[in-house]
Amino acid sequence: MALVGSPCPARTGGLDFARRLLGDECGATVLMLALVTPVLFGAVGVAVDYGVWFRQTQMLQKAADTGALAAASDLATAPASQDRIDAVVNSVVEAALGAERDSELTVEASAHDGGRGVRVLLRQPRRALLSHIFTPGSGTLEATALATRSEGRKICVLALDPEKSGAIMLDASSRLSGVDCLVQSNSRDPKGFASKSAALVTAPLMCSAGGYEGGPGNFSGDRVADCPKRADPLAGRPAPPIGGCSSASKLVITSDGSLFPGVYCEGIEIKAGARVTLNPGVYVMRDGPLRVDDNSRLYGRDVGIYFTGTNANFDFLSTSTVDLTARKEGDLAGILFFGDRNAPETRAYKITSDNARNLVGTIYLPRGYLTVDARNPVADRSAYTAIVAQRIELLQSPNLVLNTNYGATDVPVPDGIGPNASVRLVQ
Repeated sequence: MALVGSPCPARTGGLDFARRLLGDECGATVLMLALVTPVLFGAVGVAVDYGVWFRQTQMLQKAADTGALAAASDLATAPASQDRIDAVVNSVVEAALGAERDSELTVEASAHDGGRGVRVLLRQPRRALLSHIFTPGSGTLEATALATRSEGRKICVLALDPEKSGAIMLDASSRLSGVDCLVQSNSRDPKGFASKSAALVTAPLMCSAGGYEGGPGNFSGDRVADCPKRADPLAGRPAPPIGGCSSASKLVITSDGSLFPGVYCEGIEIKAGARVTLNPGVYVMRDGPLRVDDNSRLYGRDVGIYFTGTNANFDFLSTSTVDLTARKEGDLAGILFFGDRNAPETRAYKITSDNARNLVGTIYLPRGYLTVDARNPVADRSAYTAIVAQRIELLQSPNLVLNTNYGATDVPVPDGIGPNASVRLVQ
């Protein structure tokens, strides 16, 4: 007996029910539900698991990227051996995935691009919470990453002047030797890089934003014209803080002694054969020069000298001895001399000393005109010396030697001066 109001009257007999099911509206609905329900549950399961797979893929990709970057960075300090690459990548991937790493994870790593890069491939089965009930064998997820190291060019000389003739200029029998480094003039002038008379520039690469003056015998190494202008690599380095004057007037030293870091208003003059030692720290020449003359000697380790204000420069005369190494840390780390960026253009800084053979660090004179005019080699005993100045001029017969033996000193090489290899993802 059918219930009153029931859309589907009661049926008796299994066979009768089966005969009528397909042709009966109520039976069709039941059949439809029976067919659709697994599909609906499967769709819900896939939707839930899609979110799981998306998160799993993100974690794998992050781990692959991190592993490739770490291993490529490690190539800077060790040969590209497979065992070392595997050890670095596995360690980083394990740390990146943490509890998400399981025994089914496959890690493949290999050297790339002649040992300058590392490729990492991670494989892991998809983690299915619901969809595996309806779609067994949900597949494998993969993440791949390729990181490479690009070596920057060591800078020995960079002349910042964008337009003057002879932004780098050598005359007479002067010599400039850039050991395993770049010598570049940013001047667009057709004679922006000049080596005249019997002068000689030796470097693996010479670059001029404009052109050259001088013949083939004035240059030894590859010369490139119309080079892109190279930005000041130290433009972001802050000048050191300046306090009150340690010496209210020009300090004239005529006897042996030592100095302490401070602000020397109106500068310092060392003469009469005095031997002066600079204690570690930062020295500021404010409104006056640092002048060494008359068989005097200036010695300092872990020092930086900043020049600011009127007439602030250095002048190391022919009979002087100058032996200095730059700061190991702090505002002037790696910078031996720093010229005020607000100084008048082409402020003159001079090295005519015949005994300035150890100048370790960077000579940074963004508004300065550096003149080297000595009879003996200059900076040749330094582990490294770099020059970034508005203009550089070598006169008469100096032999300016700019080494790049960075590992022979604990003075750091400023970013942008040394090779400073960068590591980046390319895939």
